[in-house]
Amino acid sequence: VTSNQEASQPPVVTKIIVTRIKQPQVISEEQIRTNLSVKVGAIFNPLAIDLDVRNFQGSGFFQAVRVTNSTTDEGVVVNYIVQEKPKLTGIQFAGNSKRHAAELSQILASKVGEPLDERRLFNDAQKIQELYLESGFPHTKVNYAVSVNEDGGEGEATFNIVE
Repeated sequence: VTSNQEASQPPVVTKIIVTRIKQPQVISEEQIRTNLSVKVGAIFNPLAIDLDVRNFQGSGFFQAVRVTNSTTDEGVVVNYIVQEKPKLTGIQFAGNSKRHAAELSQILASKVGEPLDERRLFNDAQKIQELYLESGFPHTKVNYAVSVNEDGGEGEATFNIVE
């Protein structure tokens, strides 16, 4: 009878592992663990894991988050596999003769030293194109290219401007 009672008990999280992909990392494992809603000793709840993944993605610091779990005799082992976004180490402009790089840099949301965020870079390219449009250059096209050193965890962005 005891084994049937144990089998009906919901599984408990017995261990949490944080696996980091591509070093170096900026965010410490302690910071990651502090922000997890899943805790050792708690009943295993897939919804809590989903919440953690959404929180990782919403933070803007991670480009990839996966979670695996395995059941042991003692309970469930949860493994958060995280990859931080590379750090933006440089921003260049190519093809801009009508506007100085310093002026263009001022309107960017992307900043050197912050995580490289492709959505933000896309929006920055749109802002540059709007600036040219407002300045009487309606045919200007702007896109960006990213060069990432995966092993170093760093990346540079170049805004290519066709005036």
